[in-house]
Amino acid sequence: MATRKQSVRFRERAELLDFLLEVSTVTTETLDLDRLLESVAKIIRDVIPSDLFAILLYSERAQGLRIRYSTGHRAELVRNLVVRLGEGLTGTAASERVAVLSGDVRLDPRYLNAVDAVRSELAVPMIARGKLVGVIDMQSTQSNAYNEQDRALVRLLASRVAVAIDNARLYRRVERQNRTLRTLSHLSQEFSSILAIDELL
Repeated sequence: MATRKQSVRFRERAELLDFLLEVSTVTTETLDLDRLLESVAKIIRDVIPSDLFAILLYSERAQGLRIRYSTGHRAELVRNLVVRLGEGLTGTAASERVAVLSGDVRLDPRYLNAVDAVRSELAVPMIARGKLVGVIDMQSTQSNAYNEQDRALVRLLASRVAVAIDNARLYRRVERQNRTLRTLSHLSQEFSSILAIDELL
């Protein structure tokens, strides 16, 4: 893990504004969800180091949060984990829609090989149009790795990222619907060009 700086992350307001401008650019330059999440994760991790990082998206079908992007987590966990609302710090952040910060947490055995590793966790919900989009979750093997400034910064980013994710999902849904409509239109044209009932059947 990168060494955490104990000093203020942004010495001048200009540095903070540059950072926020970078986030704004990344969240508006693409509607590709995978590319968006990777870019957002890189920006956050450059500023706030973590051993484990995940962007979990809420799934109506699964009735919980599923990891959509992660670094440090085992592949098996990424494939299978569903965090229910209210479960652990991540589920609590999602259900209560508040950023949750803990400086001394016993690690759930599902997350790391070191079962008893003490870690810090910062879980921040992403809300767009009044609905839960997901949670940004950061974990460290160091106690008290995150502070109130980190929580405020990630909360600020989460609101922007939530809108970008929501837009990317809407775009993907519209693309799917357009493909379906094109297929149905093509089939309709094929059927209407066949006059013989036996050939049609």
